[in-house]
Amino acid sequence: GTKATARLLKATVNQISVCATTADSVKLPANPQPGNVVFIANDGAAAAQVFGSNSDTIDAVATATGVALSAAARSFFICVSSSAGVANWVSQAGAKAT
Repeated sequence: GTKATARLLKATVNQISVCATTADSVKLPANPQPGNVVFIANDGAAAAQVFGSNSDTIDAVATATGVALSAAARSFFICVSSSAGVANWVSQAGAKAT
């Protein structure tokens, strides 16, 4: 999936029930405030790609790249800062997961 075709998430708790092809995609909410949390459960058969909105980053990964959320995985995405409509998110799914 790509950012352009990603489904925009509007809820705090989200379930991906169908992820049939590798890297189907979703997009985190636009204009979050620091402290906002989004939970995603990927119950699909394949990995999903998670993108930020606008020029957001997730775990310091550029928004055009996004981060993978493996099949059967769950992750919290937390907005740690936001300025001029661009958010910085951290997650359990991305490159800097601990």
